[in-house]
Amino acid sequence: MSLYDLPAMIDYILQENGQKQIYYIGHSQGATLGFIAFSMMPEVAEKIKLFFVFAPAYTFQNSKGPVIQILFFPDSLIKVIFGTKEFRLLSRSLRALVAKICSYQLIQNLCAQSLYLIGGFNKNSLNVSRVDVYQAHFPDFTSVKNIVHWGQVTSLKQCVLLLKITIS
Repeated sequence: MSLYDLPAMIDYILQENGQKQIYYIGHSQGATLGFIAFSMMPEVAEKIKLFFVFAPAYTFQNSKGPVIQILFFPDSLIKVIFGTKEFRLLSRSLRALVAKICSYQLIQNLCAQSLYLIGGFNKNSLNVSRVDVYQAHFPDFTSVKNIVHWGQVTSLKQCVLLLKITIS
């Protein structure tokens, strides 16, 4: 994504707006993509007027949730479990339903438990009254290759480009 997708998106935006540079705002994985692209390709970095970084994702190594353990599975096992294309835990309609259900105060704490499965339990880091909003946007769609890549980053304990994998 940082070597092909991000530079292509930047070029498209510049072509459409006629500017020589743009502002880039990166959050989480988007910030990480910016760090990689701009450090490896100075010609892409020159197209950025200012780079705003919010909560860059680097590793899931310190996440304590049991779902994160999927990242340590071998690439071939991830492919068997999730297929080779899209990775999603919930469909959009099911995610919207879960968000609606989680908007009721009586079950907000129960809904929060599903978020703790990802990052681990930390009562002070979650505003339970907003759990319906979190559930409406998470988990979102990604690719199986992206899951494999974050597994490699987490296992190797360093930020690396996607190592060669055989997912077709």
